[in-house]
Amino acid sequence: MKGDFSVPQMFNKISEKYEFLNHLFSFYLDEYWREKAVKLLNDGKILDVATGTGEVIKKIVKHKNYKIIIGIDLANEMLKKAVSNKNYKNVFYIFGSGEKLPFKSNSFDSLIIAFGIRNISNKILALREFYRVLKENGVLVILEMLGPQNFLKYPFFFYLKNIIPFIANLFTSQKEAYIYLYNSVRNFPRRKEFKEIIESVGFENVEIIDLTFGACTIFKATKEKNII
Repeated sequence: MKGDFSVPQMFNKISEKYEFLNHLFSFYLDEYWREKAVKLLNDGKILDVATGTGEVIKKIVKHKNYKIIIGIDLANEMLKKAVSNKNYKNVFYIFGSGEKLPFKSNSFDSLIIAFGIRNISNKILALREFYRVLKENGVLVILEMLGPQNFLKYPFFFYLKNIIPFIANLFTSQKEAYIYLYNSVRNFPRRKEFKEIIESVGFENVEIIDLTFGACTIFKATKEKNII
């Protein structure tokens, strides 16, 4: 879901260690962040975009009264790992892009994307697709790593830029994937700007919820009516 180099291939290369390294680098806070995001979803039919190894889906199964869950991703090795993790009822994984979702309009009660919107080249196109496939009164939840806005941003970004790639290289020999992580976080729109982007495609009631001193941020929005 990225332009100049292949983000899906990058994730395929780190798929075996992906969950372990997420837990390690976040001190297991990634589990807490996903749980907080999932609890904001409506029950019913739920779409998980950039599902990766299915970590969000585990939380949905645990916390939501779902009818069906579909996880979609462009990294096939990540999807294989997701499928092998658990055999949940009415949970399906498909290969595809958040910028061109293979679903009819007004299909889902909720849509979530966790740590994935950074990796999508055309964010406005993807957000329009999210809006299209959601039902009226459907909920969009975006969980993303933005970093603190106060003095904590200095140790946070030092850790992200220097410590994480060094440790990642010891486990995966894919240091560039974690250099990309730093760059993608740094280049992501700031909170207010991204809120305005979400609103620009038609979403309403956009909330910004910072977690762990702003290390991660949830954007929650509602599709009130069809305008696309």
